[in-house]
Amino acid sequence: MNSILVIPKVIKESLLTYNSIDIAQQMTMIDFEVFSQIQPKECLNQAWAKDNQKRMAPNIHTMIERTNEMCNWVAYEVLRCDNIKDRRKAITKLIEVAEELYNINNLNSLKGLIGGLNSNAVYRLKKTWDGIETKKRDSKDEMASLVSADKSFKLMRERVNQCKKKGEPAIIYIGVYLSGEYKL
Repeated sequence: MNSILVIPKVIKESLLTYNSIDIAQQMTMIDFEVFSQIQPKECLNQAWAKDNQKRMAPNIHTMIERTNEMCNWVAYEVLRCDNIKDRRKAITKLIEVAEELYNINNLNSLKGLIGGLNSNAVYRLKKTWDGIETKKRDSKDEMASLVSADKSFKLMRERVNQCKKKGEPAIIYIGVYLSGEYKL
């Protein structure tokens, strides 16, 4: 698998026209497809960090790119709005998508989505954020704590361990594996 283009250059439809559950499920199917393609040899000798990472660890490289693209897509969806009211709707919708990603344990896309909401370009929109319901802001902050790198992704590792105990599937943020902080 060479590349999965998730973010078209031109998007005519609004994010608001799609159901949050459907968006989260589609993100999860794409993440699973890429994650399941990772070969053990890609994990050896930090192949993903080498100059020739696209050749040595193509699927890990794609997972990393997906997270980065997700951050950029989220910022794009918010900043493309012409007015504060539409930006608030976009942020609220993105938080709802994040909540669905949380519910289906897709921590990889959740990390990218929260990263986009916390990007400087979006985070600094104080008047926009002031109009977001407190409940939604609190939900976003709680999810941001979950995907935070604090204490070597401690909360995320705990969440995945809970999923394992319950027999629930989860897609962990690939960076946790690559940091050596979590073993399969």
